[in-house]
Amino acid sequence: MFLKLSLISLLLFIVSTCKLDITQSNSNFIQRGNNFPIKIAFRDPILLEILCNSFQERGFIIQCFLKKKEEKQNYDFYIDSKIDTVSSDILKNISMSILTLTTGAFVSTSAKNTFSIKNKNMKLLIPSQGKIGLWAYLPPYMGFLATSFGSVLNTNRLPHNLYKYCVIEEPGKYRKTLEQSRDDYCEDYKEFLLDSYYKVDDKFYSILQIYLAKGNK
Repeated sequence: MFLKLSLISLLLFIVSTCKLDITQSNSNFIQRGNNFPIKIAFRDPILLEILCNSFQERGFIIQCFLKKKEEKQNYDFYIDSKIDTVSSDILKNISMSILTLTTGAFVSTSAKNTFSIKNKNMKLLIPSQGKIGLWAYLPPYMGFLATSFGSVLNTNRLPHNLYKYCVIEEPGKYRKTLEQSRDDYCEDYKEFLLDSYYKVDDKFYSILQIYLAKGNK
């Protein structure tokens, strides 16, 4: 009976989470009501790339730039994000491996990611959750061991480390040799941001649509 339940759980798990996909929202295209560009400032270049590309794909006329502390810049919105409650997902990953009868190897990290969008009239916080990870099927018990050790050794891919060594500072020679290069950190960080952004992208589109409908007031 236990084996049967385990196999059913495994089948459901494979169907639902066979891979960690980043899926865009199915929202309808938002029509612009005006032709003036919306000026948006960021401090995070990766966040700038993701959101501005997304907004432009939806038909908005956007002018994006990095905010510089030493300069006075005019902008309609300032968008940022804050990573919090970081997790190596070790208990969840071990549970998943057990459900696959120790053949599944699961290594992932996750964190709460709160977006903020503000201008002179308002400030909104948009909470989300982001995750990045890998999985594979191995011989019995090997998947469980790979999950356990992989989760412990995967600290370099914790979201706050990805942000730090992509945006804030260059990883040192030690990290580059034993862990990964800055390009790799940025690639993982972008994946994390994409995963958290596409869960709440409708809220951003609604804010921009309302802003245009009011005629930049």
